[in-house]
This record gives sequence, C-alpha cells and structure tokens, in this order.
Amino acid sequence: MKNSTNLPLLDLQRKPDLGIGTPELAHKEKRRLLLAAKHAKEGAFAVIAYTRPDVPDTVSREIAAALDVPLQWLRLTRNFVTALDYAQQLPAEQRQQTRVVSLSGLDQLVESGSTPKLEIDAFNASLHAQQIAFASQLDIRRDVLTRYTHLILLWVTLPVVPILLQHAPNFMSRVGGGGYFDLTGYTHEAKQDADHEAASIPASREVQAKNADELRQDFALTTDQLQRTLAPAMRDGVIKHLIQIYLDAYDLGVTLPLEPLNTIEAKIAASPKTLTAQMANDLGWLYLERGDARQAKSYFEAALHKSQATQDKQQEGRSLNNLGNAYNNLGEVRTAIGYYEQALGIAREIGDRRREGTVLGNLGVGYKYLGEVRTAIGYYEQNLSIAREIGDRRGEGTVLGNLGVAYKYLGEVRKAIGYYEQGLGIAREIGDRGGEGYHVGNLGNAYRNLGEVSTAIGYYEQALGISREIGDRGGEGAWLGNLGNAYRDLGEVRTAIGYYEQALGIAREIGDRRGEGNRLGNLGIAYRDLGEVRTAIGYYEQALCIAREIGDRSGEGTWLGNLGNAYRDLGEMRTAIGYYEQALGIAREIGDRRGEGLWLGNLGTASYKLEDNAQAKPYLTEAIRLFEKLELPVPDGFRNYLARIPQ
Repeated sequence: MKNSTNLPLLDLQRKPDLGIGTPELAHKEKRRLLLAAKHAKEGAFAVIAYTRPDVPDTVSREIAAALDVPLQWLRLTRNFVTALDYAQQLPAEQRQQTRVVSLSGLDQLVESGSTPKLEIDAFNASLHAQQIAFASQLDIRRDVLTRYTHLILLWVTLPVVPILLQHAPNFMSRVGGGGYFDLTGYTHEAKQDADHEAASIPASREVQAKNADELRQDFALTTDQLQRTLAPAMRDGVIKHLIQIYLDAYDLGVTLPLEPLNTIEAKIAASPKTLTAQMANDLGWLYLERGDARQAKSYFEAALHKSQATQDKQQEGRSLNNLGNAYNNLGEVRTAIGYYEQALGIAREIGDRRREGTVLGNLGVGYKYLGEVRTAIGYYEQNLSIAREIGDRRGEGTVLGNLGVAYKYLGEVRKAIGYYEQGLGIAREIGDRGGEGYHVGNLGNAYRNLGEVSTAIGYYEQALGISREIGDRGGEGAWLGNLGNAYRDLGEVRTAIGYYEQALGIAREIGDRRGEGNRLGNLGIAYRDLGEVRTAIGYYEQALCIAREIGDRSGEGTWLGNLGNAYRDLGEMRTAIGYYEQALGIAREIGDRRGEGLWLGNLGTASYKLEDNAQAKPYLTEAIRLFEKLELPVPDGFRNYLARIPQ
C-alpha cells in the first residue's frame, strides 16, 4: 500500500442503499475497492456489504494478492474485544508489517470454536445486542485498529449496516480511511473483467481516465458539501474526505482547483479540534508538493505536537520525517537531518521496516545536498537492502535511481546509467509509469552530462510523453525545463527559452512556487547566454524574491550567486563579489559544502579580474581542496585561473 493516500471516507449524508446491489454495481464497487486498497495508507479501514458467503474469502485473497502483502483472517466471536486488540497478539516485528486483515463474523457473533450458519435475514435479540456492543467498541477502539500499517476489511451483511451507522457514528465518519463498499450483487460472473482491469498496477489508461473522471465528480460533490452548515462530526468527515481527494488526485496526476484548501483551513481555524495528527500530516504534504514548504512545516509541527500528546508513535515518526522533508526543501539541511534521525529512531523502536527504509533514503538525500555524497550512498544502500528484504519493488526502483544520482554527482556517469537502467527495468516490470518516466528522464540527465545531448533530448521527450499521458503536470514542467537545458547546451537558446516559458506556465498553474522560482532562474541563465544581462538580472531577482518568500535558503544562495555571475559579466566586480559573499554565507550556514566550494571559486575568479591575487589565490585553492575532498569534479575554470597566478 502506498503511503500517500487513504481509502475514501464514508459519506454519511448519502446513506448506503441497503437493497441488494446489481452485478453491474458490484463490478464498479469491486474496481473502486481494489483501486482504493492500492492507494491506502496506514490505518485504513473498509466496511464491505455482501450476500454470498464465499465473497469475503475470494475478495480478501484477491486484494492481498494485488497488493502483494500477507492476509490475516479474524473471525469475530462474542469475545470481540480480544479480536479488536488482535495486533497485540502478533510478534512485534509483524505489527508494523503491511498486511490485509479480513474481519468477518459480525453477522452471527458466536462462542469461540463454533461454526455458525450464515443467516442474513434472521433477527435475534441477543445477537442484535451483541452487534450494538461491537459497534460501540468500534467507536472506543478505532485508534487501536488504525494504529498499524494494516488494511482492515470488515465484512458485514445488510442488516448490520444501519447498526454501524447508528451506534458507531464517530468511527464511520472520523476514522482515517473509513470507506463503504457495496458488493451485495457480487458474483463470479460479475467480477471477471473488473478484476483483470483493477488488479493491474497501475490500471490501464482507459481505467485511469475513468477513475480521474470519477474523482473530479467526487471533488465537485464534496466541495459543495463543504460550503454547507454541517454537524461537527459530518463536517470533519467532509474535510477529511476532501483532503483525501487531493491526495488521490496527486496519485492519479489530476490537477484540481486549490481554492477549497483555503475553505478547509478556515474551518479548521474556527474549530481547531478538527485537526488530527493524520490530517495535519496530509495537509502539510499537499502544501509541500505545491512548493510551499513553510506552510507545510507549520502543519507538520502541529501533527508532531498532536501525535506526541496522544502517544501515537506511528504519526509521530511520520511527522518527524515530514518535518525533515520540509526543512530539506527550505534548504536547512542540517536541521532536516536532525529530524530524520529522530524519525529513524522511532521507526526502529516500533519495528516499522518500511518507514525505516524511507527515512534512511531521506538521510541519503540530505547528505547528498550537503555534498557528502559517499555518506549519502551508504544510506541509500541501507535503504535498498530493506526494500529488497520486505519485497518493496517500487521502493527498490526509487532508491536505485537515487544511487544513480549520487554517482552522477561523483562524475561516475556510466555507473549512474547502470543504476537508472535497473530502476527503469523494475518500473516497467511492475507497470509504474510514473517511475518509468523518472528513470527515463534521469537517463537523459546522465547522457547530457556525457555531452551526448541529442541522446539526452530523446530520453527527455520520452519522459515528457509519459508525464502527459498520466496527467502529471509537475513532471511535465520538470521535463520541459530539462529540454530547455539540453537545447541551451546545443546553443539553441531561443528554443530553450520556449521550453522554460512552458514550464513556468505549468508551475504557476499548479501553484508550485519553488518550481516557479527555478524556471524564472532558468530564463535568467538563458538570457545571460544571449548577452542580455540586464534582462537576466530581472529574472534572477524574481527567482530570489520567491526563494526568500518561501524560505528556500538553498535557492536564495543559488540566485544570489547567479546575480554575482551577471554583474561579473557587466564588469561590476565589486557588486559581483558582494553577491558571492552572501551566497557563500548561506552555503556555510546550511552546510552546503558543494555550494561553498562553488562560491569560493567564483570569489577567486572575481578577485583575479580585479588583479587582487592575494585574495584570489586562497579562494581558488580552498575551492579546489573542497571539491577534491568531496570527490566531486572540479570546475575547469578554477584550476585555469589558479595556474595564472604567479607563485
């Protein structure tokens, strides 16, 4: 199960149709259930109505097989409290292992060991009381049930559904991932085409398009509900569902209007108790994907506070990891690493191997940003080992790509290509089109580094095609930007500008402020190449403004340094040195060793042009030493200028 999304919430304003469903409805519901299961996150819970006694067994096995995770059966007895605490009976290392838990027997609670006969329409006063008691326990124990990375399937017959709605309202409306699915008309005949279609990972292009259409319809209905005056429990359920729609939209590559997020924030501000740790983490993730790391950080901090207050180790670990991601995006990498290390400690404490691997990978990303690439590779290799141990093929492909990026930084481009090709093979094997585009694009980056720009363009065009096919607007903008870089390498700067402008338009359309700043900076670099330095300065200043607005210290340093380059081109060396000194200060502040070496070298070249060799020599010497220590390729210009200085 992915860690980005949840099963859809049960809409309590639209009561389930309690009549026997048709095979056509079952076909649609089965596909929706399988799709939701694939996008489920920790603590997901589905309530599924059925009639045929073979359905729970058949469908549970199919879901577990589609997710490639273990299946655990639980049969409710009158001692159902023990069943609700089932996870405590598992070995510690299995509690955090992603699994499907199929919970059945609510239709006929019996003593342990007896074999009941399924009696869908029977009414028994004692049984009815037991079912009410069970529903009440669901409300009380919902946090226990959703604490672990398990997808829990609660199988119920039609008479039980109204009992759950009446006696477990908080569970049905508030628990993360609660969803209702009607398989009352399910037969083997109805399932044949649906299973083949929905069990493929990911779904076919036609099914993805249909899912996207259904998501947009759900979005329209839910945003309409959000504008109404609702009871608190129902309001909270609508908010959670709308957040979930945004998460699902990202997963499907669907772009949705952002205005309803403002409505969600207003309602949360009016009723702060609405905000749970999970909701805060989800909202933060949405803002992080939009490039607003500051707003994301505030939500992750709220999630951390709430999870610590409730001693929810799962959400605490998630919050710490997310805070690391936010600080990484803000360029405060040392701070990010501190949060990652705390998250890693919790993952190991509770035996969550999947999250342990994720955090190790994030530590690798952090150290790579600091220029400590060998350290990063060590973390990536630990991440890769865990991904292979737990059978996470998607995660394995991602970390292989990260290893490729690390070796490219070290100048070992052929080795990087080997890792990208391994990651690409896995993505194609499991049908991960998004991952395929990522690895294909990285192959383009590698061949561009080798100077094989035409080959790189071919890969970028493939990656761009995949992003457009799956509706990934962010990816589309990234590959347009890389195409711009490639054409700039070929000297076709006007063509490059066309690509950068397309990428800038997408960044603004999807609200990606960080991406917007990067594209403005790219335009500045292109106009500098054309000799239009004043125009370039205007773009750099816009990019710098955005970096400061969103708190992106790394980006701020980058655009200050580029402003230094522009003023150096204009012959204004003192102004250039002022910008380089600011960029150097930021690099040292955030621990960016590669950036430190780059700006030291640029200070050296500017000082040389001022004929200040006493300053130029130590700057260039220290820059070269840093690059060699980091095992990174030394820019040719630094050695050339140093060689010109009399010894």
